[in-house]
Amino acid sequence: MSSRPLVVVCLAVLASSLGCSAGAALQSGASGAEALSAVRFAAGETALGIPFRLVDDQIVLPVRINDTLTVEMILDTGLGFDGALLLDVRLGMQLGLTKYAQMVPLGGGGAQTPKTAGLATGTTLGLPGVTLDNRLLLVVQDSTSVAHWHAAGIIGKALMSCVVEIDFQQRVLNLLRSLPNAGAALGHEYPITFEQGIPVVSATVVTDRGREVPVRLLVDTGSNVALLLRATPRPDLRAPKRLIRPVTGVLGEGMNGPMRGSVGRVGRLKLGPIALNDVLTSFVDESELVVAFGERIDGMIGNEILQRFTMTFDYAGGRMFLRPSLQFSRPFDFNMAGLVLQARRDGLFSILDVIAGSPAARAGVAGGDLLIAIDGRDVRSLGSEQTLGMLRARGKAVELTLERGGRRSTQKVTLARLI
Repeated sequence: MSSRPLVVVCLAVLASSLGCSAGAALQSGASGAEALSAVRFAAGETALGIPFRLVDDQIVLPVRINDTLTVEMILDTGLGFDGALLLDVRLGMQLGLTKYAQMVPLGGGGAQTPKTAGLATGTTLGLPGVTLDNRLLLVVQDSTSVAHWHAAGIIGKALMSCVVEIDFQQRVLNLLRSLPNAGAALGHEYPITFEQGIPVVSATVVTDRGREVPVRLLVDTGSNVALLLRATPRPDLRAPKRLIRPVTGVLGEGMNGPMRGSVGRVGRLKLGPIALNDVLTSFVDESELVVAFGERIDGMIGNEILQRFTMTFDYAGGRMFLRPSLQFSRPFDFNMAGLVLQARRDGLFSILDVIAGSPAARAGVAGGDLLIAIDGRDVRSLGSEQTLGMLRARGKAVELTLERGGRRSTQKVTLARLI
């Protein structure tokens, strides 16, 4: 059984809350043809087998900036501008950036005051076998609240000037200049449109009451949730009766602070002929979304769903392909200790909150604690996937080593399916 932490990074629609001039600067990057012409492959017209890590259900890639600095970045289709984002102003200094073309406010989830980033132009971004020229670079100026995030940056639409195949089973990306003959081998084809540079797909949600509701969903590889829905504006998408909620409501962190809400299930998510049953769904408080979703968007699909496929994005062709993998039928489950976790850059896990009434809550675990070890095994040596895997076994008793205020303690919890 799967046990995934619900950490809503929710970086979608980054440019949608920018001021007019700043938004225009981001959205007026190279056109599709220009961006593609600025792609240089080391050999031929492809770059195959680019390795990535899966951390907190997010794709993490090494990206080289201006042939000077290599940092790990999250591949996030929710980053809808033609460039990359650095989360630490000190990295900008290492690149020699002391002056910026302009300062822009950042969007994304959370209800705190938007962060500001410096905008640099003419940036070169490199991955194994491919170079992207003349891209934009945003550098967050106040990185205090995001310095612990497990990656130092984010890349999205810039990479999608290529055709991008994401093979979650093999943990590799395959990049191609074009996709002239797709064929059935790539899986089912879905037309995609774009909102602020972010792909949107049409789907159908079957509610817990059996009602079929057509929806438009962002496709966001930067989010590690399965499905997120805006229940408030649409009565036909109202949250189910059975929900779980963290003690203080925190489901995860957005660019601009905590995201609050509840978790439940929908009966089914239909993507054309493909149906996923009993899908774990986040119902984020509407006030927390700020402007991260436009009025025409009902929610988003995250990596807890997407990693059940081999997927191919063809932005230029306005389409994506999904081919179910061996993970397709894996059940959706919330972390069975009841921990709302976020992986940190130092390899530890921040406990953002705990589900009310969960095994962790009953054991006295609280938001703000650090998860250091499970059953005596340091989470830094276990890695993200193995750490989360140890919290899957329903009914198993595990010992959590925690740190609070510099003091360590151990708590035993018995894992249980919470919803």
